[in-house]
Amino acid sequence: TYISGVLKYWPYVIFAIYLVLFLVFNIIILRKYNRRNRIISIYICVAASIGFIVYLALDISDDYTPIFTAALLLYYLLLYIRLSTIDTLTGLFNRQAYYQDLETRGSKFEGVISVDMNELKYLNDNFGHDAGDEALRTIAGVLENYSGENAIPYRVGGDEFIILYANASAESLLVNISNMKDMLSKTKYSCAFGCAINNANDIHSALIEADAMMYEDKKHLKEEKEKNGEVLHLRED
Repeated sequence: TYISGVLKYWPYVIFAIYLVLFLVFNIIILRKYNRRNRIISIYICVAASIGFIVYLALDISDDYTPIFTAALLLYYLLLYIRLSTIDTLTGLFNRQAYYQDLETRGSKFEGVISVDMNELKYLNDNFGHDAGDEALRTIAGVLENYSGENAIPYRVGGDEFIILYANASAESLLVNISNMKDMLSKTKYSCAFGCAINNANDIHSALIEADAMMYEDKKHLKEEKEKNGEVLHLRED
């Protein structure tokens, strides 16, 4: 005869901890995700919660394997969602998340800012990749914290970033760019910026326009540096 003690509830506690972590993760991180991913996350939480409640209500204590399996499944789903769409160096959303968001809700983005770091290749070649990585992390922090409301920043390339806005105006984008440039001026690094409004309900055209403006900004920065006798090391590509 098997007689369980107070520890028989320990698997439920472990599962509940995993579930709470998953819910907190959804509130903090997944609120930035597209609607499909949020629905999937909610389904995982609701389905797991119902299973947990039923399991506890029926007091099934002969075999804890299902409850442990469910807890581990939730945990690894959390890790997968986190790692598959997050850039490991900067903590911003990565290129995969960027393309996914463009595909699923591109028409809902009203504004876009294109950002390109200056002199990354020069840093890597002359001071090592650790210096370049530190620069990218610093810039990512500025973009994440000072890009304004409704902003979703992505690292889409080595030194390339895109910020998408669900709600934006031309004036608000310029203000956000000014804020980010002010914060970057307090660091050792600089970036070129360009922006566009998605007036024609065509986010790809807006991205092209923002890129063109960004390269004009980069050209202007180079000219200003040359006037002051300084050098701006542009990318060779």
